Order: sequence, then structure tokens, then C-alpha cells
Amino acid sequence: IRQYVEDKALVQEVIPDAIKLLLAKFYGLGFCYSSILSFVEMTMLSSLLSSRLNINSTFRLRLLYRSSRDGCKAFAFHERCDSAANTVTIIQSKEFDHVFGGFTAVPWMKRNKDVRKSNRTTDSSAEKKQNDDTFLFILRSRDTAVQSTLPRLIELKNLKGINTPILVQHGTSLGPCFGFEDIRIGSNMSDAHTFYNGSFHLLKGITLSDVNIHPLSGRP
Repeated sequence: IRQYVEDKALVQEVIPDAIKLLLAKFYGLGFCYSSILSFVEMTMLSSLLSSRLNINSTFRLRLLYRSSRDGCKAFAFHERCDSAANTVTIIQSKEFDHVFGGFTAVPWMKRNKDVRKSNRTTDSSAEKKQNDDTFLFILRSRDTAVQSTLPRLIELKNLKGINTPILVQHGTSLGPCFGFEDIRIGSNMSDAHTFYNGSFHLLKGITLSDVNIHPLSGRP
């Protein structure tokens, strides 16, 4: 089955739903094909998402935006991704071949805004958590100390002086940005940096080879 999927993906043919269900059954609840990920990394991501988001049924990640295909500009990102909620962002660095990213339940938008954790008193704690769900992950790294812990899940860090943590940052000249510059992608979608004291402290300034955005369908 694995070879069949890789052959189909290589020539960009449609993979039948029956094959996707078999993959979900034997390799994890979720199906995602990404040109960035190896087959093992797809399985790692599926397992991480189903565990962290408490998903007990099959789900799918379809490709909504790919910077190398749709354009390395924030405008192209917003054109395809604005209003999309429950998205998985997969990022590949050019120099080091790191693969990392994040999930957020918050819909993307171009209007300049820092989206913070919900303080609505009308929502139950479960509703707040689902509406605010945002976290980071690492799937591939050349750092041997990190490799032994992959896949790594990273929760957003609460910074001193910020009472309500920032989940994502929006802006017309920004790509997908998580936390208080935990992952910040600029207008050209080709470079990223992280706040030196933030949650995602393993990387500083890096050049990107690709950014993929996948809406998650099937989340309860």
C-alpha cells in the first residue's frame, strides 16, 4: 500500500478513498499526503494530532495552500487560507531540512490583530479549549538530541508581562504566525524567525523551502 501511495503521489494522481481508509486503519486515524513529509512523518503527524486533539475517528488533511506552488507571498496565503479554521501548518527549512509547524483552531485573516486566549465567560471550559487550541510540533531535525524525542509537541509558552497569551498573529504582510513570535513568517513566505525566549526556542532565523497549510476535516 505504501509503495502504491508514493507512486500515485509522485505523478499527482488521485488516491482512492478506500486506500486512504486502509492507511488510516493501519497507520493512524488521519490521512495526509504532503510533499514535505516522508511516510513515517505522515504517520507521526497523524498520531500526534489524534492524541492531542482527542480525535477518535478518521480525519483528513487536504492541501489548501503550498508556497512553492501557489506563490511565496503573504497575499497568496491570505487569498487561499483566510477564514479557514482548524488548520495544520507544515514548514520545511531550506538550509537544515527541519520540518516543524503548528495547529490552530483560530481562523486565519489578513486584518492586523493579535488573537489571544478566550476570556469569554459564556463558554464552557471545553468550548474555550476547542476554540483556542493552538500548539506547535517538530517532525524532523538534524539535532541528534531532538531526534530521539520526535515527534515533539510544544505547547505555547506564557511570557512574563503578558496576562492573556497570544495564540496567533494576523496581518496583511504576515504569513502564518504562532504565539508571540514563536513562529513568525514574513511577507515573502520564504523566511521565518522565532522569539529568543518563546516556546519554540530551537530555531533562530531560517530560510524556508516550502510552507503547506492543511485544513483538518473530521475534528469533533
